[in-house]
Amino acid sequence: MTSKLKTDVLETVSGSGTIALTNQLSGMTSASMPSGTVLQIVTAEVNSGFSTTSTSLSDTGYTVTITPTATSSKIIVVASGNWGSSGDGRHGYDMQTNSSGSFATLDGEVTYSSWKKVHGASMDTMTAIETSIGTTNAVTYKMRARLITTGCTLYVPVSPSYSYIIAYEIAG
Repeated sequence: MTSKLKTDVLETVSGSGTIALTNQLSGMTSASMPSGTVLQIVTAEVNSGFSTTSTSLSDTGYTVTITPTATSSKIIVVASGNWGSSGDGRHGYDMQTNSSGSFATLDGEVTYSSWKKVHGASMDTMTAIETSIGTTNAVTYKMRARLITTGCTLYVPVSPSYSYIIAYEIAG
């Protein structure tokens, strides 16, 4: 349900005057928006399951593409889902971006690791931030995963239900 309030004039509490309403954002571009303003949100649902027994990082199917509106923007990427494994062990995850033209890991390292118990599955979230986007071309972000402890299978997600990756463009 959507509600709208439309008015031309607001009257003061005492009734002795009126307040003119103006559109404070009229004519502003994304580059001139106040720092921290959310400029856009792009969501991608993960519709397939990924599993691995490898200790090398592999693409999980979590991908989202966003086209920044300003080169000074920051991008926050959040991957969420029910991740689990077939045995006890540690798992590593990272987020990659192709904003520089080829895929590279944000922060240059594995940015998240977790521990799962046998047949455990939980709702997990990984967040990555690209602080200097430097482009207004489409940028793709993808999450990769690997086993740190061998001898089990990692599932990302266990089930595609409620599995998403979301990119937020924030004014710089």
